[in-house]
Amino acid sequence: PAVAWPGQGQELHLPTLGTLRLPGPGPVEVSPVPGGLVLRGAWGLTSLVLGPEPSAEWRPLTRVDGLLVDDADPFRDGAPAAVTVPLDGSELDLFAKRWTEARRLLDARAPGWRTGLTTLTPLVAGSGVHPAAPGALGVAVDAEPEELALGLLRAARRARLAALRDTCDLHLPHSPAGPLLEAADRWTGEAAYRTGRDRAAALAEAARALTALGLLPERELTESGAVLTARLWGEWAERHGG
Repeated sequence: PAVAWPGQGQELHLPTLGTLRLPGPGPVEVSPVPGGLVLRGAWGLTSLVLGPEPSAEWRPLTRVDGLLVDDADPFRDGAPAAVTVPLDGSELDLFAKRWTEARRLLDARAPGWRTGLTTLTPLVAGSGVHPAAPGALGVAVDAEPEELALGLLRAARRARLAALRDTCDLHLPHSPAGPLLEAADRWTGEAAYRTGRDRAAALAEAARALTALGLLPERELTESGAVLTARLWGEWAERHGG
């Protein structure tokens, strides 16, 4: 079925697919056909093929290791940093190269880190790595593989903890146990990736948070929260002895 787009500009973004350059300003009616679209506007009727290669009328989004690189969606500004303008070919190649190296580092140092990440949102240089939306990670275009790997690991741990919180209560409302669990989970995870003095520092931070959890009144943690704390102590012991 045809879909009406009421916009007045000449660029129409198709989420997860790419951006169309219209023959004239909108509004426009869009009808899907095998391999492309038929567009109907005040300027007439035209057909477009939505292939993997860019053209004057079509700029497809890129994927890196199965993840969507969303540098064009007008509503992609969910991270606490500015997004980039759409990247050119060489910028996309460098972005992909750094990302691939970051994943190699994680696979080597922290097996089992995988998460439900689906989308990478390029951010302006110097802005670091931040959650952008559920399943999306904002990544500075100049972030090096080490920074990317840590950002992805943190995102994976946050996603795992959030999923657990969606299924059960871990502590009393507004309890100090909440931020302590977050800190313990973060630093225990980072200890799996870091080496040398950085690993020792991460283990110390995790132990500090876990010890503080143990000093809270027992009622502050639910049964599920106590199980999670015990599991984190087990991870800590494994890292400490590794």
